[in-house]
Order: sequence, then structure tokens, then C-alpha cells
Amino acid sequence: ALLQHPLRGYAPAASSSSSSSSGLDGALGPVPHMIRGQMSGFSQTCMVGQAFSQCTACSPAVLQQYRSQGWGFVQQVLAQPSLLEELTGLADLHRQAAALTLTDSDEDGQEGDEAAAGAGTQQGSGEEEDWTEL
Repeated sequence: ALLQHPLRGYAPAASSSSSSSSGLDGALGPVPHMIRGQMSGFSQTCMVGQAFSQCTACSPAVLQQYRSQGWGFVQQVLAQPSLLEELTGLADLHRQAAALTLTDSDEDGQEGDEAAAGAGTQQGSGEEEDWTEL
């Protein structure tokens, strides 16, 4: 449907608020940007999403590289798949998320260590601790 629309890749997403009389529909009707299917009910849902600035297919960085290098860029990406993630900044996003995850788990681990240390010193009688009571 995207190829039949006069605006091609810039066709607006179909929505329930747009009407077919607005002139935005193509020859085959409204242009869905995403179609999700559910096998459990044999149904389809048209969804609308915003462009992701780090998309490895359509981000401005990828489009600019493709326009300037053409097939050579495609060959580079095929030879080095991580090139797209580095080019778009997606790799940095993954590294930042991993760093936050490590920071959160470090904090959780420190709190857990302090709680365990406190639990071991609560009785203070010098006798062996009864670990059946937690």
C-alpha cells in the first residue's frame, strides 16, 4: 500500500480519526504503518508508531550514508553488522542501559550485603545463630 500512495514513504499513518474524504488515502485505501496479527483470535490490528531516531533502517544517519555511498555502504554493513548500531547511536544506547542495570544491581547487592551483615549481628550472644527464624 505504501508504494501506491502519492506520498510514498511519507504517507501519513491510517488512524480512526482520519476520514477517506481527506484525500490522504491511496488508491488501495488508508496506508497502515504497522500491522500486528494475533493468532489466538485470527485478528489484525493496524498500529501507529513514531519514527525512532536510532532506527537501523530509516534513521537520518543511515539514509545519509546510503545516499552518499550507495551499494558500498550496504556491502560494509553486510561485512560488519555492528556498523549500523554504531552509526545510529543504538550501540551507545545499549551501553547506557547496561551501565544503568549494573548500577542498579550494584546498589541492590550492597543493600543486601548490609542487611545480611545486620542479621548476623542481631543476636550478639556469641552463640550459633538460629537460621530457622528469618
